[in-house]
Amino acid sequence: MNFFGTDGIRGQANIHPLTPEFSMRVVVATAKVLSRHHKGTRDSNIVVIGSDTRRSSQMLIYSTASAAMSMGYDVINLETVPTAGLSYLTKKVGAAFGVMISASHNPFFDNGIKIFGPDGYKLCEDTEAEIEDELFNDDSERPTGEKIGKIKKNNEFLVDPVSEYVEYVSSLIEKSHDGKKKLKIVFDGANGAASPYIRKIFENRFNIELIHCHPDGININFNCGSTHMDQLAKTVISSHANLGVAFDGDSDRALFIDEHGNAIDGDHIIAMLAIDMKQKDILKNNIVITTVMSNLGFVRAMKENNINLITTAVGDRNVLNEMIRRGGVIGGEQSGHVILLDKNHTGDGLITAVSVINLVKRSGKKLSELAGCVQKYPQVLINIAVAKDKNLYKTDPEIVAEIKKSEEKFLNRGRILIRPSGTENLIRVMIEGESKSEITSTAERIAGVIKKNMS
Repeated sequence: MNFFGTDGIRGQANIHPLTPEFSMRVVVATAKVLSRHHKGTRDSNIVVIGSDTRRSSQMLIYSTASAAMSMGYDVINLETVPTAGLSYLTKKVGAAFGVMISASHNPFFDNGIKIFGPDGYKLCEDTEAEIEDELFNDDSERPTGEKIGKIKKNNEFLVDPVSEYVEYVSSLIEKSHDGKKKLKIVFDGANGAASPYIRKIFENRFNIELIHCHPDGININFNCGSTHMDQLAKTVISSHANLGVAFDGDSDRALFIDEHGNAIDGDHIIAMLAIDMKQKDILKNNIVITTVMSNLGFVRAMKENNINLITTAVGDRNVLNEMIRRGGVIGGEQSGHVILLDKNHTGDGLITAVSVINLVKRSGKKLSELAGCVQKYPQVLINIAVAKDKNLYKTDPEIVAEIKKSEEKFLNRGRILIRPSGTENLIRVMIEGESKSEITSTAERIAGVIKKNMS
């Protein structure tokens, strides 16, 4: 059975595989595999662990910490920290690996485990496969006596590690010397991992207003954050703000609201930042890497600005791998995962927010003007919950026939993308085209056949 999906292991907390017992197996197996990669030696005896704000995160922090200590590692418990902060600090403190407890944008009753290597990057699929092979191998020796690990206390550090990450993000805010009026910005913390740090990063430089920044363990992502932006839009308009920023539960993504209350997604964000980088001659190799989900309007914007576009399968890891392979510095997904590889090793919503705010401030343009570089084609996305094998849509004759008929209908004037979710039991049907009513009716017809045959 494959436990690792496109973004770690994810599921309902305290139900297999997201139980304390199984999470311990994951960390023990990770320790064994990564030690093997270092030929029996290791450069560090530290493991860094952090989480978002959901109720079950504490349970999994302590089980994974126990497993790491049982393998002889000292543990730095960062507690609540954005995923990107965990990634940054894993490399910064010289850890053997990092463990992030989070289910990202999922509801509070879900949770997940993401593993980061000593370089701060998520583990590759081959390494994850090795870990899965080790999960039920109980033959290894365990350290005893003084070789057992311990929790490292905050007073053992000159600077609190999470504060180091916060200070790093703050340092990326460009200083303004022109005496312009402060931008007014509304932040939606999704009651998640960014909530404790937004004020620390942005308050002294901007006029800010915070919503959904009071996590209680069960309100993470609930009608807030990057997946529910209606209240943010209303607050931006009522507060006469310049823009709004919405994070997800672990803050590895950020989406925006412009001054008119319109949503600005990952396609807009990546396009405006890439164009600015090209103008400043810092767009390395003149390439941008995104996924097949990018809107045709984004594709056109890149072409009009003479920027080479490379697309990958859905998943920020696929984007990251291609960025590393081709030497790119910017890439991401429509959902708001934006990777700025010269600043961090994974999607970082806080750094994305800083980058967009810097551009708005420096250019003197409104966010709506900057986002206007992408004129989006109408797009419809329908998610269908399925009970059967998620790949059945590729072979079921009725589903295959319906998809083929629809693809022929939109040949040269749109596109159809059907794919299984990498983190949930869903099939996603996405269609782009010139007519919203036409693509909607087509998507609903395909979704109906999938629902009938796969639910």
